[in-house]
Amino acid sequence: MKCFFLFDIGVDKVKFAPIDNIKECIKTKYGKTLDENCITVKKMVLGVYPFATDKEKNAVVPVWICFLERKTKGSEYVEKLYVPINAITGEEFYDMEG
Repeated sequence: MKCFFLFDIGVDKVKFAPIDNIKECIKTKYGKTLDENCITVKKMVLGVYPFATDKEKNAVVPVWICFLERKTKGSEYVEKLYVPINAITGEEFYDMEG
């Protein structure tokens, strides 16, 4: 069985949230722990997340995947985290968790 995905690119342009909004989203999520932890954004990757709009149509949302490292003061352990952020709204993207 062959599956094909057709995309209607359209003519509308999408404006992404400023990078400061992305930073603020990360600060909001981890702000309570910033005093005892060092959070470093290692890289950001822009992707798209598909979702169904109805039975026959799908859409995509641009999402920044922010790869972070968190190191607790006085510890050698580095925790690797990621935060998906809606590239348009600048808010954390929860739909990826299903």
